[in-house]
Amino acid sequence: MTRPSTIRRLLAAVAVILIVVIYIVVVRAPDPLPDPPLPSDRFRVVSILDGDSAELRGGDQLRLLGIDTPEAGQPFADDASSLFRRLTADRPLRLTYNQNRRDRYGRLLAFAYVDDTLMVNRVLVDSGLAWLYLHHDQDNTTSEFQQLLAAQQHAIDHRVGVWAEDHPPESHYLSSPNSFRFHRPKCRHLDGLAIDRWDQFPTRSAAMRTGLSPCRTCQP
Repeated sequence: MTRPSTIRRLLAAVAVILIVVIYIVVVRAPDPLPDPPLPSDRFRVVSILDGDSAELRGGDQLRLLGIDTPEAGQPFADDASSLFRRLTADRPLRLTYNQNRRDRYGRLLAFAYVDDTLMVNRVLVDSGLAWLYLHHDQDNTTSEFQQLLAAQQHAIDHRVGVWAEDHPPESHYLSSPNSFRFHRPKCRHLDGLAIDRWDQFPTRSAAMRTGLSPCRTCQP
């Protein structure tokens, strides 16, 4: 037969355990986990890295597809970054992709839209703060690329942004029929190739009107 003192000790122990459990559950309970982010929140810009790339809230980096902007320290580099920032500030993006969703650095490679229809890539080109930059590993015949080309031609015609700058002219510029770049006549990338194998353009802007972009070595 259980003694009353033993029963009292058992009840006291149970009471202590219950108090500890209640304290842990009510007082020391961890903060609730935040709600998972909405799909649109994943594609909000948290910081601008340069005129054509940004860090997104979901942890990815975004590289705007089909364009290039001036490098840091070059004229209009800050203007491109500033416009990119203003267009995307606290606004969800809609991203669309071409053949490759990511580039070799793991960045999302996309056309970025705000308000669902305004393409950031195109606005930068149309403002003269970016230019077309094509690659073989993408379908360059889509309507998005045609919009970028039309925007570039418009910016050239109106001499806005980078198109207002004067470049030391060459007698002509050259591009391989299988390339998206054009070069100065003495560029080392032309060494050893017959001149008749290259397309020739009288001016820098004439080459860029067709969608070619400047060689990063000779920088025409």
